[in-house]
Amino acid sequence: MTVRRPLVLAAVVVVLVLVESTVLAGLPLGGARPDLLTLAVVAVAMAAGPVSGATFGFAAGLLADLLFDLPVGVSALVYTA
Repeated sequence: MTVRRPLVLAAVVVVLVLVESTVLAGLPLGGARPDLLTLAVVAVAMAAGPVSGATFGFAAGLLADLLFDLPVGVSALVYTA
């Protein structure tokens, strides 16, 4: 069970990044783009605790920085906090 959880969380991040960059990129709601990664980080932190939430947030933020052409580390820091 301990090996399976990180794999599931990694799959969740990949799916959310793909949905965010394809489907939701053309769907502005009030001039802003929905951020599914924030919701996923909050859900993991509430379900698994603060250390798991911070680790998941850092990994999700780093992936978002690398894929969305943002300065590396900014989203990782924000999602970790």
